[in-house]
Amino acid sequence: MKRFIRTIKTALSYSLPLRYMRYRRRFRGIDIHPSANILAHGGVFDYTQGNAVGEHSSIILTERSRIYLGKGSWVGKDVLIEPVPGGAVVINDRSSIQDRCRLIGEVTIGANVLLAPNVFISSGNHFYDVEPYAPIRYQDELVHSNAEYEALRSQEVVIEDDCWIGTNVVIMRGVRIGKGAIIGANAVVTRDIDPYWIAGGIPAKKLKPRFNFVPPSYINVTVKEQWPFFYSGLLLETQNGSSLMRMGREFVVCLKPAAETAVKEISLQVDARQLPGGTTLQYNGHAQTLQEGIHKYTFPAGAATDGMYQFTLTFPAAAGPGQAKLYLAEAGLQ
Repeated sequence: MKRFIRTIKTALSYSLPLRYMRYRRRFRGIDIHPSANILAHGGVFDYTQGNAVGEHSSIILTERSRIYLGKGSWVGKDVLIEPVPGGAVVINDRSSIQDRCRLIGEVTIGANVLLAPNVFISSGNHFYDVEPYAPIRYQDELVHSNAEYEALRSQEVVIEDDCWIGTNVVIMRGVRIGKGAIIGANAVVTRDIDPYWIAGGIPAKKLKPRFNFVPPSYINVTVKEQWPFFYSGLLLETQNGSSLMRMGREFVVCLKPAAETAVKEISLQVDARQLPGGTTLQYNGHAQTLQEGIHKYTFPAGAATDGMYQFTLTFPAAAGPGQAKLYLAEAGLQ
C-alpha cells in the first residue's frame, strides 16, 4: 500500500497542471513552464521582473547556492542552471539564455548578454595532472575531498555586459570575457578576451576589434562614441530624445589620463530625481551626500585597475532607493 501511495505521489509530481499551480503559488511573478524542473536543496532562487523559464529547463539549487535572474532576463528550453554548493549563477538584466545552454558552477553574466543555443559554461573541470598516473575519476574524488585542493574545485567564469556568445561555444573555467566581446560559433574559450574584441576558433583567439577601445580622460553621455566607457552598472535610457545613463547601486566608468598627466581627482556630474535624503555616493573610501538636481561631485582619484573606477550608491536603510532616479551625465579625470 505504501509503495502504491508513493507511486501516486510521484505520478502527481509530474502532472503538468499540478506543477503549473505549484509554480504559480511558490514563484509568483515569474513565468515558469510547467515542464521545467525547479529543484531546491537548500539554495535561493532570486528573480525580479519579466523573467521566464522555458520548457524542460532545470534550475537546480544546491546547498547554500544562489541563482539570480535580473529584470527582463529569460531562460529558453532545455537549459540547465546548476551552481556549486555555496556558489552562484547570476544572470543580470535583459540577458537571454537560449535553448540547451548549460551554466554550471560559479558563473556571472552581465546585462544585455546574448547566449545562442548550446553554449556550455562551467567553472569546474576534471583533473588529470594532480596525480598524473592515477585514473582521472580518482583524481576528481581526491580534489573534491581534500581541503588542500579547494582552490582547484571551482574558478568563476565572468561574461561582462553586452557580449554575444555564438552557437556551440564552450567557455572554460576562470575565463573573463570583456564587455562588448563577440565569440564566434563553435569556439572553445580558454583565456580571457579583452573588451570589444571578436574572437573565434579552437582555442579561441582574438580576430579583430569591434572598434579601438581606448578610454579617454573625459566622457559625456551625449557623445555616442563614449557610451562604451560608461562601463558597467549603467543603463542607457532615452527620454524625450535625450540619452541618459541610469546609475545602479554599483557602477564602473573607464577613464585614462592623457599621456604624462598626473591625475589628482575624478569628477562626476549626477542628475538626481526623487532622491531620498541621506543617499551617498562612495568611491575608494570617500563618500559624499547627494543632492536633488544636477550637481558635480569630486573625489580623490586614487589608483584604478586598467582605468576602471568603481562607485557605490548607498541609500538610507529606512527609505531604500524608493522611486529615486539617478543619472550619470559625465565623468572625467583632472
